[in-house]
Order: sequence, then C-alpha cells, then structure tokens
Amino acid sequence: MVSALGIDVGRAFTLVFVIGGAMAGLAGLLNTIAFNSDFVTPLQGDSLLIFTFIVVVIGGLGSIRGAAVAAIAIAFLQLYTNYYIGSHPGWAQVGNFSVVLLLAFVLSVRPRGLFRSVA
Repeated sequence: MVSALGIDVGRAFTLVFVIGGAMAGLAGLLNTIAFNSDFVTPLQGDSLLIFTFIVVVIGGLGSIRGAAVAAIAIAFLQLYTNYYIGSHPGWAQVGNFSVVLLLAFVLSVRPRGLFRSVA
C-alpha cells in the first residue's frame, strides 16, 4: 500500500534500521558515561532488562502512553523507597522489591496493564 504511494519500502526499512542502530549505540555510550565505566561490554544493560519488562507489563502491552506513565511511576516509587527506607542498614534493595510489589498489585487488579493497547 505504501509502495503505491511512491515510497521506496526497502530504502525506508534500511533508514529505520540505521536510525535504530545509531540510537542503540548512543544509548550504550551514554550508559558508559553515566556509570563511569572505562569500557563497554555487551552485558552492560542486563540489570535494566527486568525493569523494562515490568514497565511494559504495568503500562499495558502495546501502549506507549502506558509505558511512559509506568516508567515515571516506577522511577518515583523506586527513588522514594530507596531514599526513605533503603537508607537504613540491611534495606538496600527495598526499592527493587517495591517495584515487584507494584507489578503484583497491578496484575491482580488490572491483568492487561494500566492502559489498553492502541491496536
């Protein structure tokens, strides 16, 4: 259908792939700078993958608005619980635990996430 409008699909696909690769490279560079690392490794972002999955599940699969709202909510929840409770000895991981509790609560109340999918 897009080809009928005169858009070169192969070129558009290649352009989107290049932009995605450049953004991934920029994210790796910024991650290295943010964590004061001297080198880049392929396993550098593994600790963030579970939180990415939780954001998508809480926000609702396929909902960009839901993912944005869930990301902000999770960030504030984790920061506040780490600041107020995690500063005590032995409670360092309470922020991560609070995010998992939020996931369990949202899945028990709204199994499809906070927002429905657009499609």
